[in-house]
Amino acid sequence: MSHEMECVFELPRSEVDELTIEQAMELNLDDAMAKLTSDVQLIVDADVQEMTFADVYFRVYELVTGGRGEAVYAVIHNAFVRASRCVRWARFKATAKMLRAIAMYLEQVWMAQREMDELLVTAEALYARPAARHWRRVSAMMPWQVRLVKWRLAFDEVAFRPGGVSARIVSEHFAKCAQGA
Repeated sequence: MSHEMECVFELPRSEVDELTIEQAMELNLDDAMAKLTSDVQLIVDADVQEMTFADVYFRVYELVTGGRGEAVYAVIHNAFVRASRCVRWARFKATAKMLRAIAMYLEQVWMAQREMDELLVTAEALYARPAARHWRRVSAMMPWQVRLVKWRLAFDEVAFRPGGVSARIVSEHFAKCAQGA
């Protein structure tokens, strides 16, 4: 008597199996959007050693053709705003040119359909804003602020040692306060 065993394995279906093509494309576009956001941040930070122009350009192309042109424009625009606050003109100009290069399809198709200004024109306008000028000054002062705190400690060390100028002034002030009380 021959017994044939029939092995039937039922694999659990995951949610991914039940996705429609549209939903799968949306997930792919969401991933591409997240990756583009991090790539643009790396460009603003001038840390582009590990990325290729073709990958980033294709990501922008894929997002614009997938109907995400407005979101891509928002990412690029926000990068210009962030860079305009803390980057000097030469580096800002280089960053703007790099961002324009990766967003060429966005500029020539999506922005042209909406009759928007070119990306470099927008970047220059953002750089020239008074608020951006203010924040560039503040960010330029931050290293000095740190230095001044360190230098202040050294100054206080010298000024307040016994016989120092500040020690004499403080002792005179203390004596006046003690006499008045």
